Amino acid sequence: MRIKAGDLTQEHVGKFVSIHDPESGYVYAAKMIRIERREDGKSPGVSIWLEHPSLPSGRRARGGLAHVRFDQEFELVDTT
Repeated sequence: MRIKAGDLTQEHVGKFVSIHDPESGYVYAAKMIRIERREDGKSPGVSIWLEHPSLPSGRRARGGLAHVRFDQEFELVDTT
């Protein structure tokens, strides 16, 4: 299911989004652990804290932050 960043709510925390790692070529699911809307300032949008898993390429699990425009689309992934 595709969703725009501006439509993400606190109900999406704990869900997964599809991520493409261009360096390794892998597509994987990263868990959203925090979502925060930023309406003001120089860069309004949505900040999304992600938990990235380790990859078969040897890259270790890590945390990360993405700050994106409200119209940025994501693919929600069902990991069950």
